[in-house]
Amino acid sequence: MKIDISEVCIWIEWDCEDEDDNIYEVVNWFEKSSYQFFSTEDLLEEFGYRNYQEIVDSGFFIPVSKTDTVALMKQFVGSHNEGKAIAKEIDNIIKNDNYGYDSGYAVAFRIIMEVNEDICDEYIQFQKERLTKDAVKWCEENGIAYYFENSEYKKIDINAITDYGMYYSDDEDANETVLFDVKKFETISFDEANENLGAGKVSELLSSGRFIELFRTDVTVLQKDYASAYKNGKYLAKIEKTMAKEDCPFSEAFEMVFGDGKLYTEWESFIKEKLVSDAIEWCNKHNIDFFISKDKPDHLGSKIKL
Repeated sequence: MKIDISEVCIWIEWDCEDEDDNIYEVVNWFEKSSYQFFSTEDLLEEFGYRNYQEIVDSGFFIPVSKTDTVALMKQFVGSHNEGKAIAKEIDNIIKNDNYGYDSGYAVAFRIIMEVNEDICDEYIQFQKERLTKDAVKWCEENGIAYYFENSEYKKIDINAITDYGMYYSDDEDANETVLFDVKKFETISFDEANENLGAGKVSELLSSGRFIELFRTDVTVLQKDYASAYKNGKYLAKIEKTMAKEDCPFSEAFEMVFGDGKLYTEWESFIKEKLVSDAIEWCNKHNIDFFISKDKPDHLGSKIKL
């Protein structure tokens, strides 16, 4: 597993003048088993850690380094050929507060960037280079594999493809085959591919391995098995009555019966787990690297607030 350096850059960025960024010594953390970032605030508010020290003592997290953006701004101004003029304008904004802000250096600098497009563009490039350098250094110091956004390395978000793998065997309108473009790392429907490229070209791309058929999870079969097992089939009769009354297929009747409250929540959890499992199996079969967005590490399971 590897992480995009551009994502690391977002998490190491730190503003020394921002009160929210200075509550804790470590603002953000990295959980290596899942390759995910968490803020201290999230771990305390959403995952049940009682205090900052408990996070430190858990041993699950690596502190994320901090690159002070205010320091970067000052370095940029100091090295700019119009630096003296920019510094003077920043001082004026801070002293006079003509813009109605409680202006610190960062706020004043951003005000100048808003009215000077050239300075804005130059600083964005300067900041990107410095953040990237610091992000690479942090990754290498902590043994974290990384890649650059424009490199050949790519990975797919499991949660981004699960819905495309669903189909309903009792509903022709919801029974479309979806293809995965290995080169572009994106999905495209079989019909859309035929329309855009022609059937002959699609067949050629499938044969060459450029296109792969996405996994297929028959939701209708899962619904029938789930309804039969749930509460000893208590809701099957209700589904059958709904089918007769509404003249609809099983899948639609199931959604009507299991579409609210606790019934829906339990079904949603079941089907999501199945789809994620099928998607991971498909990725492994085709040697496609993946990650699962917003998925919590196992050790947070007992702490997550429901």
